[in-house]
Amino acid sequence: MKRTIITSILAIVIGMAAAEAQPYFRHGHGSGPRRPQHETYYRGNNGYHSSFVPYKGFLELGYAAGIGDNRADRLDILTTHGLQVSSNTFVGIGGGLSVSFNNDEYDRHDDYYDYHTTGVSIPLYVDFRFGNVVPSRSSFVQPFFDMKIGAQFRVSDDTLVVGRGYYDGTNSFYMSPSVGIRIPTGGKSAVNLAATYNLTTHRIADWSGNSYYCDEVKGLSSFGVRLSFEW
Repeated sequence: MKRTIITSILAIVIGMAAAEAQPYFRHGHGSGPRRPQHETYYRGNNGYHSSFVPYKGFLELGYAAGIGDNRADRLDILTTHGLQVSSNTFVGIGGGLSVSFNNDEYDRHDDYYDYHTTGVSIPLYVDFRFGNVVPSRSSFVQPFFDMKIGAQFRVSDDTLVVGRGYYDGTNSFYMSPSVGIRIPTGGKSAVNLAATYNLTTHRIADWSGNSYYCDEVKGLSSFGVRLSFEW
């Protein structure tokens, strides 16, 4: 079921990107006529016009594998909206849905508690992205760095098992830096591919024998990839 959901979402995102890119690549590497909104967005040949601050949106899909003693894989579907405040700086806010998966075996079972290996959360964040979005004459692919900082709120009632314990509480700190490449597809739109690190901090209830304790906040880390479409 998980693979079916991931495959379907990937097909939708890639299809949107291909449809947007067709008029641009038809003339060969962006050499054909630019779209009117592209000419408005980039004023003249000297680069970005600082007096024009455009809206920009992102739709992102990511998957990351958990690492460490307390770990869980995560599937993220995010949307971010904000302003391109200069030729190389974007500031926005966003949110989405994060589904955590833990495939590890655990040896604790208690009929009083309802332990599960899947949990659902909502991350809310401020997003800062740095990278030159003006199409370069010398390079088609443009590198970028992205940083999301905010909070994550667990919305499922299930108690998610993570390695040696389980979540205790519903709120956590959220941080997700990414490094990747931006491939313009015409106008203001582009496809982005990035390597991503995710960090959330939770109170983890660990069990030892027939008891458990929850006296410290622990970080859950994961590394993965993220595909996004921007407009």
